[in-house]
Amino acid sequence: MTSFCRKINYSSSNEDSLSEIKALKIRETDRVLSITGSGARTLDLMIAKPAEIVSVDFNPCQNHLLELKMGASTALAYEEFLEFLGIRPSDKRTEIYKGLRERLSEEARNYWDKNLRLIQNGVIYQGGWEKYFKQLATIIGLVRADLLQAIFSSREIGRQARLWSEVWNSREWRVFLRFVSQRAVWKYIFRDPGFYRYVPEDFSIYECFKTRFEHAFKTILLRESAYASLLFLGRYSEALPPHLQKENYETLRENLHKVRFVTRSLGDFLDESEKNSFDKYSLSDFSSYTDEREYGRIWRGVLRTAAAGARVCERQFLVKRALPAGVQPYVCRESSLENELEKTDDSIFFSFVVAEVRSAGP
Repeated sequence: MTSFCRKINYSSSNEDSLSEIKALKIRETDRVLSITGSGARTLDLMIAKPAEIVSVDFNPCQNHLLELKMGASTALAYEEFLEFLGIRPSDKRTEIYKGLRERLSEEARNYWDKNLRLIQNGVIYQGGWEKYFKQLATIIGLVRADLLQAIFSSREIGRQARLWSEVWNSREWRVFLRFVSQRAVWKYIFRDPGFYRYVPEDFSIYECFKTRFEHAFKTILLRESAYASLLFLGRYSEALPPHLQKENYETLRENLHKVRFVTRSLGDFLDESEKNSFDKYSLSDFSSYTDEREYGRIWRGVLRTAAAGARVCERQFLVKRALPAGVQPYVCRESSLENELEKTDDSIFFSFVVAEVRSAGP
C-alpha cells in the first residue's frame, strides 16, 4: 500500500457522478464529505452548489491533483482548461502551469514541479488506471477497430445490443475477459490493492465482469458514457463528466472556494470530526480498501458525524459488504433507488448502498 500512496493512481473519472447527485439530493445548505480519488467526484458534486465539500484521501498525490485541477479551472477559460488537462491537443501546458502554479499550496507546487512531465503529457490520462485503460484499449483497437467504430457510432440501444450478441461476445472476447479477471493480473500488473486484497476467494471476478458487460451493451449507449470511452478508446470522446461539460464550467468556477481537501484516511478523519459535521456522504467504493473491522469503523464514524437526515451513497465493486449489524437500526436503506442506480450507472460495474441516517446511533 505504501507505493500505492506515492503516485497518482486515478486521474480521470471512473464513476458516473450523476448517480451520486441523484442519490444524495444535495441542497445549497449542505456540508458534503467526498472521497477525492481523481478529484472528478468532488468537482462533479460541486455543480450542485453545496455550502461546503470536504474532500478526503489518504494519498497526498490525489489531493495534489485535485488542487491542480481547481487552480487550472479558476485561471483558465473553458477551452484552455481542456487543453491543459490533455483532453484537447496543446503544446503550451508547461507555460500554462507556470502561470498558475502560484495558486497552489507549497506542497502541491513542489509535487508538480517534480512531476512536470505528467502535466506536459496531459495529466487527465496520466494516472495508473488511465495508462492501463490505454493499453487495454490499444489491444482491443488492434483487433476490433471496425467493431469499435460501429459500437461508438450506434445511436440506439437495439443496434448496439445486436452487435454485442452477434459479433462482440465471441469466444476470443471471453478468453480475453477471463485473462484480465485473474487475481494475479490485478495484483502484479495493475497493482491496485482495492481490486484483489479483500475480494472473497469464492467471488468470481470473471462472472461479475461478464454479466456487467452484457448488461451495459444492452442498456447503456456506450457513446454517451465517459467511462466507456476511457475503457474502450483510452480517452474521452463525445461524453465528458459533468465538471468538464461546458454548460457547467462557470458554476464550477464560482463555487470552487467551497472545497477543502484533507489528506487522511477516511476512518481517522471521521474519528477526528465533530458530531453533526456533514449532511451528505459520497464515499465511492471505500469497501474495496478496507477489511471488515475498518469498514464497520467507518460506518460508525458516519453515524457519529451525521446531521439529522443525512444521506449516504456508497459504491461497491468486487467487495460486496452488508452494513454492520450495529449500524443497520440507525439508517434507512433505499433499495429501489439502489437497484435503479445499479441498472443505469454509466460506469457499468458498481452496486450501491444508498441510505438516510435516522439517528446518530448508540
